[in-house]
Amino acid sequence: MFKLRWKAGFALVFMTCSMLAACVQKAAKIVEDVQKTKKIKKVFLNIRGDAKLGHRLWTYLDFELEDRGIALVDSEKDADAVADIDLTKEVVTANLGLGVIRIHSQVDGKNVEENQCASLSTNEDDGELFAASAEGAAHSLRRRFPKAHTVKLDDASDWASSESFRSKFTQNIKDSGFVLVDGPKADIVLRVNLEKKKVPVDEETVAYRMSLIARGGERGPVSSSGTRTLFAKLKSSAPEVCPDRFDNLDWVAENGGALYQTAHQLAIDLSQHESGATSISIRNGK
Repeated sequence: MFKLRWKAGFALVFMTCSMLAACVQKAAKIVEDVQKTKKIKKVFLNIRGDAKLGHRLWTYLDFELEDRGIALVDSEKDADAVADIDLTKEVVTANLGLGVIRIHSQVDGKNVEENQCASLSTNEDDGELFAASAEGAAHSLRRRFPKAHTVKLDDASDWASSESFRSKFTQNIKDSGFVLVDGPKADIVLRVNLEKKKVPVDEETVAYRMSLIARGGERGPVSSSGTRTLFAKLKSSAPEVCPDRFDNLDWVAENGGALYQTAHQLAIDLSQHESGATSISIRNGK
């Protein structure tokens, strides 16, 4: 009986040691694979698409990769991995959202109309265009009517586009020294209409896609892709209300830095996917 137990115990210990040895071998294999992964030191990168955009992207990538310790080489045969970047330029029509605050004031039987510009945004439908303008609108009213004391908000006012503006504007009216009243004898009867306008613009965009495949099949393909706006301009003439807001649309195109941002992101993706890479080759494809 004791012998049987001893044999069973020995078998269990033997199996445990065998499993442990297998785990050690597996761990060693993982370490070996990681070490192999880090052996990639040279990457050949090929830019295809618009020649002018490709040249600019090359210039930006040169700086971005240098900052990450990656040098540029010219020979594909010396590369450990091959990366391709495809650039596609396209002009698309989009709408900017413009907020317009129309203020109708009745003072001493006289009507005064004023239009104010709220925010301009690439989010044409759901963006908040008015809330940030509430304080300015209230201060403008105080400057226009410095002797007025009481204000009545007309029930015909249209606040539907921004309840946030209504709440802030009401408080800012009080902060400006006015007293809100409901009776008919207010110094100012105020009607406020909030309007959202859509203004079409043509945007020149670039879509990029990078694919990276190591030589010899040591690692599978990785990819990075996206779309950025290079340039934006009005599709037709500026609207009658707030035309000066459309004099400069560089902010739509990320202040002209779309290609730089693309290069920055691609360099990050390359360094993350190929943390062992120390050199890279770039050319413009045909």
